[in-house]
Amino acid sequence: MNEKSCPVTGAAYGPAKFVAPGLTEHLAVEWAARGIRVNAVAPGTTVRSGCSR
Repeated sequence: MNEKSCPVTGAAYGPAKFVAPGLTEHLAVEWAARGIRVNAVAPGTTVRSGCSR
């Protein structure tokens, strides 16, 4: 494997990591008045072969 198959780094990493929890929180606040609950499942880091530094 090469570096292109490893996780995203640089300027895109921070915003990409915020999307799921940020969207989940936003929708939960917005839809709470309607009685709609919003949840998310966010897995942790996964060790893969070929992506060691």
